[in-house]
Amino acid sequence: MIYTLTKRFLIINFGANHPIIHRLARIKSRFTHNKTTPDEPKRARLQKSPSVLKNLESKNKEQLLSLIDQPISEKSKLDLFRHLFRLKNFTSASIVAKTIEHQNLAPLDLFQIIKCLLSSTDGTYADLMLDKYIQHSDISALSESDQKAIIDLIFFSGSKAEVKFARLNKVICSSTSETVRKHARFQEFRIRLNVDSNIDILEYAEIDTLELANPGIHLRYISHLKAMGYPNEARSILERLYRYHGLQNPTVLVALLNFDPEWPGVNLSDLPERFLDRLDILQLAHDQKEINQHFQILYENSLNKIRELYHDANIYKKDQILTRLLRLDLLDEIQGLISSHLQLPNTVLSQFSAEGLNCFVANNFLSARDHFKRVIEEDPSDSIAAQGLRLTLPRAGGKMDSILEVRNKHGYGITGAGRTGVNASIGSDKTISLLMSGQYKSGLYSKRHAAHWQLLKRIYGDRFYNYEQIPTDGSIKNLFIIGDEGVGDEVRTAQFYSYLSKTFERITISCDPRLTNIFQYSFPNITFIPVERYRKGLTKNSSSSDPRISGLNQKLSQILTNECKDLMDQADGITFGQNLFFNRFIGNIPFNKQGGYLSQNIKRQSTAKLKIGILWRSHFVTMWRKFMYLKVEDFLPITKLENIEIWSMQHCIEEDELEFCHKNNIKIVEGIDFFNDFDGMSPILEGLDLMIGISSLPMELAAAAGTPVWMLGFSPENYFLRTAGGNKEADQLSTNSTIIAPQWIDFSAPTTDCISLVMQEACKKLSKLQTSSSQHLQKTAPIALQC
Repeated sequence: MIYTLTKRFLIINFGANHPIIHRLARIKSRFTHNKTTPDEPKRARLQKSPSVLKNLESKNKEQLLSLIDQPISEKSKLDLFRHLFRLKNFTSASIVAKTIEHQNLAPLDLFQIIKCLLSSTDGTYADLMLDKYIQHSDISALSESDQKAIIDLIFFSGSKAEVKFARLNKVICSSTSETVRKHARFQEFRIRLNVDSNIDILEYAEIDTLELANPGIHLRYISHLKAMGYPNEARSILERLYRYHGLQNPTVLVALLNFDPEWPGVNLSDLPERFLDRLDILQLAHDQKEINQHFQILYENSLNKIRELYHDANIYKKDQILTRLLRLDLLDEIQGLISSHLQLPNTVLSQFSAEGLNCFVANNFLSARDHFKRVIEEDPSDSIAAQGLRLTLPRAGGKMDSILEVRNKHGYGITGAGRTGVNASIGSDKTISLLMSGQYKSGLYSKRHAAHWQLLKRIYGDRFYNYEQIPTDGSIKNLFIIGDEGVGDEVRTAQFYSYLSKTFERITISCDPRLTNIFQYSFPNITFIPVERYRKGLTKNSSSSDPRISGLNQKLSQILTNECKDLMDQADGITFGQNLFFNRFIGNIPFNKQGGYLSQNIKRQSTAKLKIGILWRSHFVTMWRKFMYLKVEDFLPITKLENIEIWSMQHCIEEDELEFCHKNNIKIVEGIDFFNDFDGMSPILEGLDLMIGISSLPMELAAAAGTPVWMLGFSPENYFLRTAGGNKEADQLSTNSTIIAPQWIDFSAPTTDCISLVMQEACKKLSKLQTSSSQHLQKTAPIALQC
């Protein structure tokens, strides 16, 4: 009716060919085409109502995606996209984003869509959208928050570094905000860390111009300053911010106590109660709760507040809480929260990671695989699901490199700029897959992409050997070797030192301070530089007064001091421990086949019983590591054998473990700190007839001292890495070491079955060993072991 009257009015006054009349006709046609006929079901008419987007939080992914096939508005599509994006369902959110008209979107909405595409598998498309926007838009007209958002997108994009720098410069030149300029400088700093060998962090941190009221700008540099050898400058920033904010700014407080848990004057009991339900406070308290009772109390109070918060939180906050608890290994807490509240929709990915872990622990590997895959399909950057999948696939009938198929399909999400395919410079999937498959050369060579090694290559050029052949023809006189990994790895690498000391005129090697005396005694022609390492989860605060190497890279500052830098500058050649193994596998350095290479030269005599040391775990227990550890109870079958004397070589032994040892006649060495006193531990290990257990420092040190070692291959990780992919019984990494596992072992069986099978094999071999003429493995050993 309205249309007819309007048309008649226009024809009378303007004529039948007026453009407005044609436009009205098109509108009527579109309206008539979309109108529901009387024969259509009532449900279809209701789907066009805005009510279809009600209760998004309670809907499953399938229900949400079905909405885009219905005639909903652009605004409704955008609401649907935002919901999926906030829950990190990036793949599903990308599907919705592709149905949205981008031309009239607000900048922040467009930037969210670009970030979503970068977080899934559409990174190349996202880069094109970003490039087009920067070229054709007036960046100066954007708000400060929008300008910062576009800076972050430039950082995450897959463009080359030079292109990113040019784009950042355009934003800086287009903005009048000092906050935006500093934000752009920080992202430029992060990019340059991987490409510039002469970066000056003090130039970027701008310590002299602190914005006290806006601490976030400066707090981002704290960990970098500390890691790059500027702890005093980092402390200066924190002191000034603390004087300004006191305990009233939780972000400052967290940075302060992560830097120094015993910061002078900070009383945790004065912490405002409103901070207790913050996840960063919970993280801080969890990480530092072993420091003192105050952190323990803070942790308990914060966890209680988080439990209370979860009950009334919306779905986004629930997901954040579950994700943080996952990263803190608090599976029981997660299970309690999920089971005590309404069922969560399947858009909450954190519950799938948690359930995947529960299934893994219960040996339900197929279910665990599917739970982890569901997460990776939506968010390829999820590190917990990726690690879980890598461990699960070989136990669910896959190969050790099955994770690469997943990466080829889904990529790495935001960490890989939305590109699919295997990328050796991201994570460790390719490296581990190759090493576990017995491809040692390719596996080690793939590690050359590490940013810290690339940086040293740019600085030292041909003098630095990054998974390259080290000249042994006399062209290099002075070689510096960086001790680059854990202490057990250092001991294993030392098998090459004797050969190298005969090949080069001068060798200098950095090492863990606990190994200095043993190494110096065993290799008197080599100079060892003790360097205390910073390792996440292992080092809280370094007691070393030696200044860390400055102005280079966070990883290098964790393993090198300024003294090392001076010696590296003077050396003809520079390399690191893992490159020695690469040179061994390419045939450039010989494998040590002569037994022990670390010894304090103690004379021994034979004893009546076979002396066996056992080790069941490392001292560093995390959610992932414990799957490759044993329990002391697993050694019970060995304790039943006759004429065997069993000694615990376990460091950081716990009370329940100690009680089991006493009840089952497993002897304990008194007076030796197995975690710190390597000098005292070495002769103990050298006095054993055999060492049985998993790879950790005592096992590696025993093998290096000439004591035969049996590594128990009860997991695919323990087994395949050491046996060239399951092809050899002799350990391919450690000398004097044999992998104990029957060739028919099936890792898809429950872990307890695999352990039982391996222990049976160990008992069988021990029985044969007892009756053989070489009962003591051609060793003599009286050593004053004291219970």
